[in-house]
Amino acid sequence: MGDLTLIVMPGEDFNSTFSLSTITEHPLAEFRVENMTYYLEYQVAETLMEFITPILSFGGIIGNIITIIILVKSSLRKSTTCWYMTVMAILDIVTLLFQLIWLFIRPKIHPKHFSGWICGIIFGVFFFAIHYNVFLLVAMTIERYIAVRFPIRAQKLLNKRRTVIIISGLGFLSLLVNAHHLATRMCARHPDTSEVICVADVGNETFTNLVWPWIDATLYCFVPLFFLIVFNILIVRQLRRASRRQREMVIRKSGGRFASNQAQVTLMLLLVSVSFVFLVTPIALIILIERYAWDRTTAHDKATHHLLRRLAGALMFTNHSLNFVLYCLSGRRFRTATKALFCCRKINGGRIEMTTIASKNIVSAKSNRSSTNIEGPDSISDEDAVSLPCEFRNEPL
Repeated sequence: MGDLTLIVMPGEDFNSTFSLSTITEHPLAEFRVENMTYYLEYQVAETLMEFITPILSFGGIIGNIITIIILVKSSLRKSTTCWYMTVMAILDIVTLLFQLIWLFIRPKIHPKHFSGWICGIIFGVFFFAIHYNVFLLVAMTIERYIAVRFPIRAQKLLNKRRTVIIISGLGFLSLLVNAHHLATRMCARHPDTSEVICVADVGNETFTNLVWPWIDATLYCFVPLFFLIVFNILIVRQLRRASRRQREMVIRKSGGRFASNQAQVTLMLLLVSVSFVFLVTPIALIILIERYAWDRTTAHDKATHHLLRRLAGALMFTNHSLNFVLYCLSGRRFRTATKALFCCRKINGGRIEMTTIASKNIVSAKSNRSSTNIEGPDSISDEDAVSLPCEFRNEPL
């Protein structure tokens, strides 16, 4: 019997080639079937999946839900940048949910209940979510560059209508790119574990195994990586120039506020971009290397490959779980909104009262809005007041 080429999700072995008839002669003239599940590398990989993946997935889902609540319920929702962040958080939740479904629910499904169209839907939605997510990250970075490079013109260029068009257009593009999964996938059994997996449909092996990996790696990693590096460098360079000019301005208060506002957003984008580079690049490289430079002929080779794929997959899904932490680390305004969310409590008459450290700065922050403001549109600055649908009390914790 010939080789069977298997295509599975990023958490699994992608395009691994298994020989269903690989038999090794035992020194005592006995025969056994080579199976990667007997090796330590495979067992470590499965332990990693069993314990680490659920923690990352559930933690990421909870963090992204909190992010959505904060962005939607607080005054942050007025920022067009936060619209991108909200959609990205939703897509992160979808990605992590499908990861859990694939790793923990799919193995328990009987093969007769698992058809090719289910494989197509799972792969289509999953890749739609991860590609759409990174498209939005690039768009958000470009928007911030326009805001710091052309702060006056940006008021007209970066309005809410254009933001909606960009978000919708990128979603449609991702949908078109990944629609082929509905027609190029079928289900099969894994030769080593007997689990139900998704493979390339008959007649689509060349596209699925050789062409699509390059498209996926290009759209999900290489092209976004190029844009993120270039535009983040341009943003930092522009902010440094603006900072030098502002030190010479007579109105130092307004200039200082501008620098603080834009620096907060820039720091957030830099952290998100750096985490993307280190957490996503490994999976893209492995997907390409395993097809052209890694001949896995033995069961031990397959077990080693399985472990590396698990590690790279864990890094990839960490990227989709980490944004809430990065937002808290980089933005004081986001931290203030987070504290405000968890400090809300009911008082007499059903009214909601909030006590936060930032509450004592509300009056002064509001008064600053009447002063000269040269910041970009809808900046997520830490100087603006952050409010949820609650009533503030001016007293410290």
